[in-house]
Amino acid sequence: MATAIIIAAGSGKRMGLKTPKQFIKIEGKPVLMYTLEEYEKHPGIDSILVVCLTGYLDYVRDYSKRLGITKLLSVIDGGLTGQESIYAGVKYLEGK
Repeated sequence: MATAIIIAAGSGKRMGLKTPKQFIKIEGKPVLMYTLEEYEKHPGIDSILVVCLTGYLDYVRDYSKRLGITKLLSVIDGGLTGQESIYAGVKYLEGK
């Protein structure tokens, strides 16, 4: 079983925007959703785990449902750094 871990926990401070870059809408859809749609179509990916910025977990779940993303395994909180977020994703999958 292959699970894609998508790290989407960045705050986007360096961009100087109020909205984190993974949630900026392009043509009416958050950037992150384009990634989820591609993994949804990929035959080698069985499930998707999104490690997300705190406060956006339900947003990602709800938006994924609206787009028909069926491979979404879970959306979990990320860490304070990219490294912590990656670790959270790997730890979540450990033993699954």
